[in-house]
Amino acid sequence: FILLLTMQGFDPESLKRLQQQLQANAGSAAGQVAGTIDSLQDLSEFINIPGCVALNANPSTPVEPILSENPVNAFLCSDADVDEQILIFIPFLETVKVFSISFLAEHGPQESSGPKQVRIFVDRPNLDFSDAEDQKATQEFELSPKQLKGEEINLNFVRFQNVHNITVFIQSNQDDSDISFVNRICFRGFKVQGTNMDKLQKSG
Repeated sequence: FILLLTMQGFDPESLKRLQQQLQANAGSAAGQVAGTIDSLQDLSEFINIPGCVALNANPSTPVEPILSENPVNAFLCSDADVDEQILIFIPFLETVKVFSISFLAEHGPQESSGPKQVRIFVDRPNLDFSDAEDQKATQEFELSPKQLKGEEINLNFVRFQNVHNITVFIQSNQDDSDISFVNRICFRGFKVQGTNMDKLQKSG
């Protein structure tokens, strides 16, 4: 491109100014992309809390506190009379794009343990434990003890576009305990403009 302009008679000083302008424009575009990533937000305000369900949870530990800031370190734990697995259904009020997830599991009941094997499903409502065990997950991972301190875990962003609900399956825990627990599950991402799922469901 620069060679072509030189052949067409542009003087070196004009070429230099043009090159500087092109570089500035490229830097501006990169900054806009970086700004988008920097503007990731906690998606807890978009969660439809009344619609959340935790299967095999101890009845005395509701799911609602672990999906917000939870300053008192409330916990959700599995039913010790059954097993360590928990299946959590989380619907959103708005369509969202989810970039990352984090888990906090530091304050639980005695003889309990934080999540280890976790499977995530997008827009698969009404899963039961057999489904969560057998069906292909949108993403799955094995958590380390370090990650249970709230470390952000990037998701496969392409698979988490236009999300209406997420199901989190806690399949096992760190210590093979009969009780799994978690203090906080946090999603970060963006709201997709223009769709309020609560209003859409009411109108339907």
